[in-house]
Amino acid sequence: YEGKIYPINPRHKIIEGLEVFTSVLEIKKRVELAIIAIPAGYVLEVIQDCVKKKIRDIVIISAGFSESGDDGKKREDELKKIAEENNLNILGPNCLGFINTNNKINASFAKKQVPEGEIGLISQSGAFVTGLLDIAKEEEIGFAKIITLGNKAVLDEIDFLNFLEKDSKTKVIGLYLENINRGRLFYNTVARITKKKPVLILKAGNSEKVQKAILSHTGSMAGESAVVKKVFQETGAVYFENLITFWNALKILNNHKRIKNNNLVILTNAGGPGVVATDLIEQSKNLNLYNLTKGEKNRIKKNLPPAVSVENPVDILGDADVERYEKTLDNLAKIRKIGGILALITPQAQTDVENILKTTKEKEKKINIPVFPILIGDNRNKTFQFPWEVIETLNLLEIENNPEKKIKNDPPEFSVSAPAKIRVLAERARMQKRDTFFYQEALELTKYYQINSLKASLVKDNFKFPAKSQKLIMKVDDPGVLHKVAQGGVRTGIENQTELNKNLKELRRKFKKEQIIVQEQVEKGTEIIIGLKKDSSFGPILLCGIGGILTEIIDEKLLWILPVNKDEIKKDLKKSKLGKIFEKEEMNLDQLVDEISKVGKIGWQNNWVKELDINPMFFYKDKDQIAVDIKVKF
Repeated sequence: YEGKIYPINPRHKIIEGLEVFTSVLEIKKRVELAIIAIPAGYVLEVIQDCVKKKIRDIVIISAGFSESGDDGKKREDELKKIAEENNLNILGPNCLGFINTNNKINASFAKKQVPEGEIGLISQSGAFVTGLLDIAKEEEIGFAKIITLGNKAVLDEIDFLNFLEKDSKTKVIGLYLENINRGRLFYNTVARITKKKPVLILKAGNSEKVQKAILSHTGSMAGESAVVKKVFQETGAVYFENLITFWNALKILNNHKRIKNNNLVILTNAGGPGVVATDLIEQSKNLNLYNLTKGEKNRIKKNLPPAVSVENPVDILGDADVERYEKTLDNLAKIRKIGGILALITPQAQTDVENILKTTKEKEKKINIPVFPILIGDNRNKTFQFPWEVIETLNLLEIENNPEKKIKNDPPEFSVSAPAKIRVLAERARMQKRDTFFYQEALELTKYYQINSLKASLVKDNFKFPAKSQKLIMKVDDPGVLHKVAQGGVRTGIENQTELNKNLKELRRKFKKEQIIVQEQVEKGTEIIIGLKKDSSFGPILLCGIGGILTEIIDEKLLWILPVNKDEIKKDLKKSKLGKIFEKEEMNLDQLVDEISKVGKIGWQNNWVKELDINPMFFYKDKDQIAVDIKVKF
């Protein structure tokens, strides 16, 4: 680092040949950055000194804050207060620090010298970074900037995303996150950046933990993992579920050209690995094995041994030397429709591994197609070892490359909030110390939003079987009974007064104080679940899936981050199993789109709704749909 460094330490006069000060207040010149690595109990005092010295930018490496218990949390809360009052930019506490290779600053306790490159890495974990730096040095992967966030007391991932977006030295952004504080702003920020630079995200902590009883199926179906995946998909970022593929993506984007399209060619000196790679490409969603034309095959085969195979894979035989690889790569590079080349190398007795690898690397610089060398069986050569590493990673990166993923239609014109008469429903229930509606209250809410819902009557002990009814359904209706069918709280097919009395008696025996309601038993249609969930990070999430008892068995769900318009809902439905079902049954898909949009409007206008679950809603070929059961939690 070529700038001035001022060590602060009360017990020394010289450190590493530099004059030492006992406090920042002793330094006569202006200081731009303070890096604090002292016991947590002294940090606030030093921060106050920094305020007096007018140092606004501070890195706190020290641990002992909110991660360490109640005392540490109080310390961190005080730190936030000081930062807010004095407009301080604080990285950490409890972080590794940051590295800026372009300006030769290593303000961290990472032991490795980091090579300069084009990756900007933001990590919530410092230990995660130290591990990656060990691998990076071996595999010659460079970074422009590395930032570790720690506890995110003041600055978080959004602040550094905004910086890396404008940083000309950063071409690729990678994030390792364990939580996202400002979900909506994160969503908008990443969506903006992905139009300029690829953003790769490894998000930990998505596995669904053992939960307490969840009121609605929506709550369990729109769990953290599903919501996070949907958010990243909509922003255009690439979401990774494991560290290996995340690292391979950084490696590919740092060390290779981008693939021009999804058509790949396999070049190999052994048949078996070529077949394995072929299977992997054909099983991938976003990649294709390019079909070489007759003319292209003839040009490739020219000046090669007669026994070579010029199908795809292009097998240039086990005795292939540097010249054979070079000639074949030159001919493949002339084919404009090829997006990328996988150069498989198996180290046989006569294989000049070092020079073949050198040739593939030099060749990629001269041609406009990326060449991915895959050396099977020898991992000392700073390259890929197995075909799946490249294929799986390219398959994910092609999602980021797809411009359709980055286009979000204009949201609908929803007013900000619903009228007071709707909010009163929740306020009245809260006064009764409830956080869940009775069915009649849920009915009132859905009726306001013109959702056709099945009416219900409250059953008293002398309740008479309605004269015009054919069959009734009897249900327990109580916020404490979460899953009525599973808990034995539903009776169907009630045809007369005798059956009604009998079923009421059975339900009263099991549910002594709970409300009981009856509804007309309607004809079963195609069962759909439409739901809402207020996500703690990203706000209201809209969901649709296969309803009824199959909801948790058949994993078919569509999620939308609100607000969302009808065109986007319909586009996603058409590509789904639900769309195929509606098409096969000759039902009107627009009916489903309309009902989903109405539920979305409830979520957007009523921020007090935590979960809403319509399950099932019956859809028919020749009549209007109807919601049969509704749960609302707030």
